[in-house]
Amino acid sequence: MISRKCGGLRRIAAGVVMLAALVSPTLADDWPNRPITMVVPYPPGGSIDIIGRMVAQKLQESLGQTVVIENRPGAAGTIGAGVVSRATPDGYTILMSASVHVISPYILKTTQFDPVDSFGGITEIASGPLLITTNLKNPAKNIAEFVRLAKQNPERFTFSTSGYGAAGHLAVELLRRIASPDKSKTTLVNFNGAAPALTQLMVGDIDILIDPVPSSYPFVAAGNLRALGVTGSKRISLMPEVPTVTELGLPELEFYSWYGLWGPKGLPRAIAERLSAEVKRIVATPEIAKRLAESGFEARGTSPEDFSKYLVQERDKYKKILTDLDISAR
Repeated sequence: MISRKCGGLRRIAAGVVMLAALVSPTLADDWPNRPITMVVPYPPGGSIDIIGRMVAQKLQESLGQTVVIENRPGAAGTIGAGVVSRATPDGYTILMSASVHVISPYILKTTQFDPVDSFGGITEIASGPLLITTNLKNPAKNIAEFVRLAKQNPERFTFSTSGYGAAGHLAVELLRRIASPDKSKTTLVNFNGAAPALTQLMVGDIDILIDPVPSSYPFVAAGNLRALGVTGSKRISLMPEVPTVTELGLPELEFYSWYGLWGPKGLPRAIAERLSAEVKRIVATPEIAKRLAESGFEARGTSPEDFSKYLVQERDKYKKILTDLDISAR
């Protein structure tokens, strides 16, 4: 008799749970019902911020909720990324960053997260080559000419990067090695963001910068900087007159920067897939695809699964590059 009552109670309890599951929306079903914070781990004005704001505006329109950009610069993007890694995985705090995300943890000793395992990959947004620029005082007209001049007098020029560990930084480090096997003969200045680096480049305090196209191109178009080349294997429609590093005999300088979205580890799959689908639709629209192309980028919009696999490949690739260039954690 007692066992029958217990069995009946268990069946009633199970039924209540099933009924609750049917009538109560899950977290993903109810998402989003309040504003979303998109953390950009760099200052306003740089390429990551530019692309992030473009995507945030369109996500806001399609999701029907405010998407707030929160710039959290510092420590090669790891401060902002760390904020997201520690956030509740409910889809209301996401990270907008670039390929530097999978590099920074291996060049900064203080990083407290793994670039892949501490996050939930959502989607790759876009990918494109970098733009090599110099000030108007520099006599070089392309990157091959600059290399010849730098080899003759490596102490003459000051190299720079807008973000320690970013693809542009690795490209500049390789350029320094090409100019002089003894890097101590060259000077490298690290800036926290593209805006201060570009300002110093224009006034002539530094001589070379390799950075994503969106941040550098407006200054080239305005006649304030000179483009020396793009770090891709083919020219981009935005600047068809600018040669590639491959054309100029420097294929080892072929680098690309890509942009993506992450959530904290444990982000519900349904939310990740919803965000991925929205971004894929957004970047495929004629308006955004054109804006990306005008910035030298190719629209992507990959699935969470494909993006996560790509992250592992990129992490392993850049770890090897860091070893080859003898760039250690600091």
